[in-house]
Amino acid sequence: ALAPIVHSSIGLQPEDLFLHGLSLLGSFIDKFALRYPPQIHIPGVSHDGIERFLLHFSKDISNLRSLLKQEQEMNDRFFYAYTSLRAYPIIRMKYEKRDCLVCPAPTLLFWRFTSGVYYEIYKSTGFENAFGKAFQWYAGQVLEKGTKTDRTRIYPEEEYSVGKFKKQTVDWRLEQNNAVLFIECKTKRMTHEAKIQLGHHDSLASELDKMAAMIVQLYKAIKDYREGRYPNHAFDPSRKIYPMVVTLEDWFLMGPTVFKHLDEEVRKRMDKERVPLDFLSEMPFTVCSMNEFEQAVQVMDHAGISTIMGSKIQLETRDWTLSAYLRDKCQQYSGCTQFLFKDEFNAIGAKAIREWQSE
Repeated sequence: ALAPIVHSSIGLQPEDLFLHGLSLLGSFIDKFALRYPPQIHIPGVSHDGIERFLLHFSKDISNLRSLLKQEQEMNDRFFYAYTSLRAYPIIRMKYEKRDCLVCPAPTLLFWRFTSGVYYEIYKSTGFENAFGKAFQWYAGQVLEKGTKTDRTRIYPEEEYSVGKFKKQTVDWRLEQNNAVLFIECKTKRMTHEAKIQLGHHDSLASELDKMAAMIVQLYKAIKDYREGRYPNHAFDPSRKIYPMVVTLEDWFLMGPTVFKHLDEEVRKRMDKERVPLDFLSEMPFTVCSMNEFEQAVQVMDHAGISTIMGSKIQLETRDWTLSAYLRDKCQQYSGCTQFLFKDEFNAIGAKAIREWQSE
């Protein structure tokens, strides 16, 4: 459902967008500037495709200069303020008396045609539902590819009824004999303002309140499970429950100050919505990014959910990011993680080669 939205907004299918972006990125890594129009002889990369790509991710230097002057902030936000170079990492300009495409920071280009595509499509009709479903599906793929042992079982979201109301279970459950991970997938991003505010914390507090709402939603789903309302899965009190919110991007919820504020907001909401506060001590929540989740799933499959999460939620490491915890406390399991989507990544290039051979 997401692919037609990408195509409608940018004019390229997701795989073609990725291929054209990587092709230009590879060229700019070796060259500061490319003559326009660029001559990139890679199967699957077309002049029309490059033009469609440039229409969204490049800007004429005079227009870009004007935007940058308007955005410049000479204050405590100087280093962190938004810049249009993030939106338009490729600059159309004269270079050595020729029409050229210049990319002063290739990293910005990579960010733009991957995570930055979000800002091209998030206002599109049907985007929110399609994006949420795609992210939830992707989490399922991570679970499927990241678990190899027979003791680990995966359960997807199911519908159930509470009186006249239809409800959904958590997005995914990862279960072993003595433990179960309750996983809720959320695409909500922390706003740029919340990330860069130094002197005031209003924006950050607002974002933490939103995160608290997501966490309480997860606890409410667990409450229904404990009350025997989940279809086909009876509550087993001997199985330890670990609640986890998996976010699209890293929220960097670490350190005692941020975590204390988040805990307080969660408690307020739980009290208001009549969710037992004992859940917080009995089943402390974890928030992690998808990048961390991909590593953690493989480590938990190898070492056990309770071994990893039981130690992570202890006081010493409670406010650590999951990646920092895995890196510092689980070094002995580092060898069991790998990139889970190597075949899918290589298939993009293989498809281009097949198209070239058929021509």
